[in-house]
Amino acid sequence: MRAREAVIDWEGFGEYLELLGLSRKRRSDLLRYAKRYYRLLWASPVEAARVIAVESPHVAVKVLAALSRLAEHLGVEEDWARRRRAIRRLLRYRLRGALPRSRVPRYLREEPGFVERLLSIARRLPGNYRLFAAFMLATGLRSLEALHAYRGYHVYRVERWGVPHLLLSWDNGSKRAWLALLTPEIDSKLQTIDAHGVSYTRLRMQWKRACRELGLDHRVYRIYDLRTANATLLLEAGAPAWLVDGLQGRTGPEILMKHYNAAELPVIYRKWYLPALREPVRRLLE
Repeated sequence: MRAREAVIDWEGFGEYLELLGLSRKRRSDLLRYAKRYYRLLWASPVEAARVIAVESPHVAVKVLAALSRLAEHLGVEEDWARRRRAIRRLLRYRLRGALPRSRVPRYLREEPGFVERLLSIARRLPGNYRLFAAFMLATGLRSLEALHAYRGYHVYRVERWGVPHLLLSWDNGSKRAWLALLTPEIDSKLQTIDAHGVSYTRLRMQWKRACRELGLDHRVYRIYDLRTANATLLLEAGAPAWLVDGLQGRTGPEILMKHYNAAELPVIYRKWYLPALREPVRRLLE
């Protein structure tokens, strides 16, 4: 094993990822996790699963992806493919189905009652933290994007054609949610609050505490999964996949801009968004 480990050219691996046409953020993630877990490429599936299982499901997926790219670079992908299948089976068992199946979008969770359990955790959060959880559920933003938008709510808030929403803009060249819809309840609640004193570190501590009280694993039910719940509820309400991808920033702002007009946005809002998210958000605000 040591002989194999010693010949890894990390600079060459980085160049290989760049040749694949991956984004800078994706390359950085794959390189970081490959450097941290490369020894597992030759470990037994049981040993590898034991190491990866202590991480969150989100990180576990990235670790497996990084090791797969590294195996391709080193020319051992056939041997790794067999190990990877065994590791995934072990991880899915240990984390109770937290890892997504290959045929299912990563933002859709299959297990019954997932959204309800997530909402039960959020309802145990105190004060502004529960309000922030409701905001994340309503907008479907990533955690740090939601925190940015939450603190600057009065700057980004717009109401056109009877649809309250946030117009968001990030100028760093990466894909981001450009438009975030709001339910009437969360919109009116946020308008009455001047200061949004929410610390992300404190939020994580409160979330872990709520998970312990309910006997749930915080690695499986994460704060980030409020975004997953947003997508799941929209899809269950019949919203098309392109709309979910557009609202959550997977396709870039230009796709959603085509539907940002007086004819289509109110239809999107009333046909899919409100039936899917109004009641769950209202329950968090009670």
